[in-house]
Amino acid sequence: DDTLDLGYPDISYTGNYDDDIQSIIICDHTSPTTNAGMSAFFFNYDSYSERVNIYTGNSYVNYLPGVYERWGDYTGSQRKYNETGIVWVNGNYGYYYVTGGFIAHRDNATWIAKLQSSDSLPLSTNDIPTTDKNIIYPNPFEHTFITELNVPASGEMHIVLFDVQRNLVKDLLLSQVNAGKNQFQFSTQSLASGTYILKIELNGKIFSAEKVIKQ
Repeated sequence: DDTLDLGYPDISYTGNYDDDIQSIIICDHTSPTTNAGMSAFFFNYDSYSERVNIYTGNSYVNYLPGVYERWGDYTGSQRKYNETGIVWVNGNYGYYYVTGGFIAHRDNATWIAKLQSSDSLPLSTNDIPTTDKNIIYPNPFEHTFITELNVPASGEMHIVLFDVQRNLVKDLLLSQVNAGKNQFQFSTQSLASGTYILKIELNGKIFSAEKVIKQ
């Protein structure tokens, strides 16, 4: 980084399928003009996200005697295996406390955060699991297709379409749905012929990811 010192990194894998190469990387940060805090990066196949500030404290760290200061400390990160793309992390930040109207000490403390991967699509359509939760017809399709969903619980549903290079092509639906059978029809007039991935999330968790083909 051009302006920050970054240290004490930790990494957790966030993929969900074979060849789903992604992870969340965390670290501590500081600079002569930035208080000590904690940052994160998202790594996706061959690229890194911009730095995300998780938390920055209200002070620099001045705890140890002498010239050199341990401005950060060990971080920790652990994937939550029963939730898609969720990682619990901890890092350091700087803080001060006041006694008698004066700053008595500048110290470091621990910040804990729950992070979620911004992407959980597989890299290859061959790795998408089959499921009985989602029925798409016709597939391949020409101008429209219908998806029938057996939804286990009511909540917010988000349906998006990606190409096989993992680029967002179309945001199809963001709506509340009821438990039980739900049916949606989508127009594909504007889509070029090719293979796409229909990704469906229910209450922020992946419900289905299916390969669809536009003729």
